[in-house]
Amino acid sequence: ELGFAVCKPGLADSDEVIGLYHPVLAMSALSKNDVVKNELCFDKQHSIYILTGPNQGGKSIYTQSVGIMYAMLHLGLLLPANKAVLRLVDNIFIHFVDIRKRSYVHGRLSDECNKIQSINKFITKDSLFLFDEALSSTNSTEAVVIATEIITAYSDIGARGIWTTHFHELCSLENSYTSGKAKIINLCARIDETSHKRA
Repeated sequence: ELGFAVCKPGLADSDEVIGLYHPVLAMSALSKNDVVKNELCFDKQHSIYILTGPNQGGKSIYTQSVGIMYAMLHLGLLLPANKAVLRLVDNIFIHFVDIRKRSYVHGRLSDECNKIQSINKFITKDSLFLFDEALSSTNSTEAVVIATEIITAYSDIGARGIWTTHFHELCSLENSYTSGKAKIINLCARIDETSHKRA
């Protein structure tokens, strides 16, 4: 009714999506022009994305839109995109920092590590993981070391996913870690310098 495209997905051995958008954002947008559409590709050369970019650049919205799309796929729904060809997943593992949470039993970092540890027990080559600003509760040195161990382990397993972060040091994994089954790629959100809109 709002004029946004929806599509019936195809199934294949790799994932390619054109015109992906966040359906909840689309329903609350003032106009279609306020919703940025994106692409997504998971294949042998693009399996794990380290997503960086400026604050308010749309990183979290993009990561959420990917998770919503895969959830809708497994519910048998039409997808919020112009075109989508996807692989089914055995699990969608998410780790988004809950800024509303005020108390932690053992501290925020410990809470995050426990959550990630529970994911690590079940993640497989057929899993999708979506981590948004994970480990931001500690200093950058510790966070980069821990994140590197997790991302390279997921690469070895062959999982696909997105790790959204403001720790730009993680971008070096694209070139320095090449032995995993899942290839690590950098992805950067942009804001148009002229219009100041997300690009």
